Amino acid sequence: MSISQLYNSLKKDNVEKPLTNEERDDLSQKIKLLDEKGFEMVYVIIKMFDLDTNHKKTPDLPFESKIVSKELKFDLDKIPDKLKHMIYKFLYIHIKNMDEESKINIERQNLVI
Repeated sequence: MSISQLYNSLKKDNVEKPLTNEERDDLSQKIKLLDEKGFEMVYVIIKMFDLDTNHKKTPDLPFESKIVSKELKFDLDKIPDKLKHMIYKFLYIHIKNMDEESKINIERQNLVI
């Protein structure tokens, strides 16, 4: 699935209510589990949402994000609710895929031994 297909799929869920406290905490914990590819995809989803909703094509970092110690940092309070839900859904999909890939790699290693 391409990133634009993924973005459009995530965008279909038209949830604009705030995340619950439990969802917010879960999102914060799941972000910490992401691999490099996952972080890159979260940034692309955020940037695509910014371009989609603000219709600006500027090199600015979206939603008042900052680069700190060579890492991109977002303030969750600055991100629109719909985008938070999109990220939340993506995290579940991506982390599930990461877990499945990890299991496959372990099985492959067991076969080689």
